[in-house]
Formats: sequence, C-alpha cells, structure tokens
Amino acid sequence: MKKIALINCVYKGGKTYLEYLKNILADLLKLEKSSLPQFQIDFFQPEDENFCGISIKDAEEYIQYEINALKMQGDRVFLDKLFEYDFVFLNNANLLYIFPEKVCCIYASHGNAAMPTRDKYAFASILSYADILLFGSLGCLNMTANGISMYRKNNIYHQNLKQRTYIRKTKICPIFPLKQSKFFQADNTKIFENKAIYTIGIMPTHSEVLPTNKLSLYSSFNILINEILRHFINAKIIFRPYPMDYFIDEKTNIPSTGIPGLIDAFQRFKNTFPNRFFVDSSGNSSSEFFNQCDILITDGSTGGVSFLLNKAMPPIYYIPRNVVNTKINVRNFVELQKDKVLFAHSIKELIKQINYCINLTKEQRINYFNNYCEKDLFLDVDNKQVLQNIINKNFDNFPYVDEKGNVFNI
Repeated sequence: MKKIALINCVYKGGKTYLEYLKNILADLLKLEKSSLPQFQIDFFQPEDENFCGISIKDAEEYIQYEINALKMQGDRVFLDKLFEYDFVFLNNANLLYIFPEKVCCIYASHGNAAMPTRDKYAFASILSYADILLFGSLGCLNMTANGISMYRKNNIYHQNLKQRTYIRKTKICPIFPLKQSKFFQADNTKIFENKAIYTIGIMPTHSEVLPTNKLSLYSSFNILINEILRHFINAKIIFRPYPMDYFIDEKTNIPSTGIPGLIDAFQRFKNTFPNRFFVDSSGNSSSEFFNQCDILITDGSTGGVSFLLNKAMPPIYYIPRNVVNTKINVRNFVELQKDKVLFAHSIKELIKQINYCINLTKEQRINYFNNYCEKDLFLDVDNKQVLQNIINKNFDNFPYVDEKGNVFNI
C-alpha cells in the first residue's frame, strides 16, 4: 500500500495556507475510494498549538480529517516519522531539503499569480529540492521554471546536505487553482449600489519577500490610511497584516510584530478614525477576508489575484514609481500583469483607481475576471487526474527542469 502524508507547517499560516492542503486532501480522498490498490493518507501538523496559527483541533474541524501531531523542540519540528512515506505534500518549501531521496516531495505553491520577489532566482534555492511543484498560474509556473533554470545553469553555490540534493529533475505541474474551489457568484447590481459604507481592504505581503522595503505597504502605511479615509468619507478600511508580520499571541493576548511602529500606528488610527479603521488579526482564511471587502489594495501579494477570482473586482497594486524605475524584477512584474489588474504608482493614482473601482459595472468586472482566467489560469486541468498521475509516477507529460537547468514541455 502506498503511503501519502500531508504536512501543514507554515508559521502563523492559519487557515489561509491550510486551505491549499485541504483541497488536495479532498481530491486524494475521492481518488482513494476509486483506486485499486488503495493508499493510506495521513495528515500532520506541529504539536505546538500556536506554531501554525491554528490549533490541531480547529484545523481538524476545518479540513474534516484527523491530524497527527509532530513533535517539536523549541521552533524545530521533527519530521523523521514521515521519512517512510512514499509521497509527501507540503505547504512550506523550507522543509523540502530535510527529506531523504526516496520520498517524493510535492510542494503546493501559494497563490494564483506571479509576484515581484527579492530573490532573482524565484526561490530556487529551496524549490529546487522538490520532486514536483504544483502551480495554478502560468505566470508563476514560468517565473519559477526560469528561476530554477538560471540557478542550476549558473552553478550557484549550495551547501552539501546529507539527506537530499538540489541537483535533480524537478517537475513543474499545472493544476486548477487550489484556492479556487468556488469562483465568484455574479449579481445583477453594481457592487456599491445602495451601500452606505463600503470596505477597502489593505493587504501587504511578507515584508522580507519583496525586492525592497520601499515596495511594502508598511512603508507607506500612514499616508495611505490618511488619504484614503480623507477622500472617501463613506469608506472604512480593514488592514490585514501578513501573519508573520503581526499576530495576537493566543496565550498572552498581546500583539507581536517585527514592523517598527506598527502597533502604535494601529492604535492611533483606531483612535483617530473610530468605526472606520479595523485590523484583521482573526486568523481566518484570506477567502473570508475577501468576502468582507469591496476593494483590495496590495503591494505584491498573490492574494490580489485571489481577490479578483473571489469577487470579480480587479485588485489595485500600489507600487511607487521610483520602485518600478529602479528594480528590474518589479518592472517585469508590472509589464506581466498590467493588462490584467490595476496599478497605482502614486497616491494620486491610487485615489483615481479606487474611484474607478467604485464605478465599474458588473460587465466590466466580469471582463477583468474572464481576462485573467483566460490568460493565466489552468481551468481545464482535472486535479484528481494530476494527483493520480503523481501517485502512479506517470510523469511523461509534466513540464520539468532537468539537473543542468534545461527546461522542457513548457
């Protein structure tokens, strides 16, 4: 019997990152019922109730499946018990190098879009250890394939590790977007019609991922909030920090952050704009956050596109003009996405884009939705068939990057 493990292990990831594995699990369970011979499926999560930002009990309720606890010592998670599995699905690429060669490691990539990254090799230093990478976005698939290719062709120095080598054939597999089990439900009215108050969501991505701190929404946080609430008196803001950048400690109920001045700024805006400024530190899935928002502003998060797919409303990427002019990978990102989403390169342009969103018709919103789906997503892929091919090791048609960095079938 083949043994399959799924590991939820993103630090403070909450439901947002668990959701990827939840949808993989659902398809694996459907396959299990019809598969001969059958296979064993086990789910794992670190035993520390605070590590993943969601307890094992709450995670079990969310995925409707039993979860096994992984032992910990400090921040270290012990994965030894998983080394005997045939296949391991992960939502944390930093764990890939730990596994022995005999384990087929499959990483479920986050989001449905490419993003501007600090690493010019698109995180190849960790993704190169995967046997299979799952992508719901053509842009993200191409970016990663090119990154791994450059990384291997340039013979980047890499520590020699005992368990696993990064010199391998890495399959880069198109899938139906894992976060989009349900797309938006179209209505017959304009989104803002008859609304006394509309909600603008602000969602930065992880500050350490972006090419420069000047791109992060945290760096322009104060002026953004002030100008938006000054220009749009019928708006309220929900600010959703990246979970690693800000979270409430479940034991002490005290907020923690690595962003200087963020906690004081939150309190100041709550006092200055009562009932108009809110912070989302709920730990709920990003999908639940999107449902609360009418407009979304981000800096480079793949969640911007997830919002588009949930609400048929184009996200606004706020990227200061000097960052576009000085960072080639940011400029490439803007060129890649400019006909699919909205960009603002100054506060004046941001106000203009918010007004543009407010006045979009239902037909215009659906055009943005359809355009993105047609140009960047793999909507004709059957994920159950992809997983069946993985379990049967039928990799003939999968795109891949070989040991020397050559790219095939993409």
